[in-house]
Amino acid sequence: MSEILNYSPLDSVVYPEDCDGIPWGQQSGLYIIQPAVGHRLVVNCDMKKSGGGWTVIQRNTYNSRTNWNVPWENYKRGFGSPQEDHWLGNQPVHLLTSQKHYKVRFVLQDASGIEKFADYDSFSLEGELSCFRLRLGQYSGTAGDALTTDESHAMHDNMKFSTYDKDNDRSIANCASRAGGGWWYDNCRFANLNTKTEIYWQGLCPGNCKSTAILIKPSNFCEEDGGAEVASKGVGCSRGKVPGWYFNSLLNFAMLVTLTTFSSKIPQY
Repeated sequence: MSEILNYSPLDSVVYPEDCDGIPWGQQSGLYIIQPAVGHRLVVNCDMKKSGGGWTVIQRNTYNSRTNWNVPWENYKRGFGSPQEDHWLGNQPVHLLTSQKHYKVRFVLQDASGIEKFADYDSFSLEGELSCFRLRLGQYSGTAGDALTTDESHAMHDNMKFSTYDKDNDRSIANCASRAGGGWWYDNCRFANLNTKTEIYWQGLCPGNCKSTAILIKPSNFCEEDGGAEVASKGVGCSRGKVPGWYFNSLLNFAMLVTLTTFSSKIPQY
């Protein structure tokens, strides 16, 4: 437990919901988090990039010792070590992204060792009944957009997750079996970061990325339209505007109090 930076033997200790709850200025490393729903998790927190507070949900290096060609249940629960190459787990990530509105950063090291990134201002995974479907927002960054391209055969956004034993892609072939790892395949890929020797990001490193990481963090705002879309998915904005339904609820409550007060003053015969 000495490697976990916020471990406490006390049962009463309250752990943060994600790495964004770690106090500013703390070092990067392993921390315990307690999502609003689900079990406690040991995760790797990146406290340096862009203000810190990033929860690492994936890490991979070329020719990794981690086996990425594993079945659905492994990807669901997670595998590998958070200190090294790993997949946090589709179910834990689904629960994490159901508690707040998150953004995501894909960090990639190209064949020359130069680090690039792809940010999406909204990120969530649907539940297992929807095969952990990927939901992404608007792209920005230096790596290029390989996930929300308008190419009909390689749109990873809105795709279901696939593994070699659960093929949910839109290809005649089994993309996960062919590529050697689970991913949100279409027909088949513009990106795949979960593979041993063919780490792929269209336009940056077509099969020869040196390393990757996927980091998530609560968004600092929710646009009006984006907030409505997020609310429709049942995900709240963590630091954004107060949603319209809240004001409507207050208004309805105020009207009820007014009517109750008024009716109590009507003479009874």
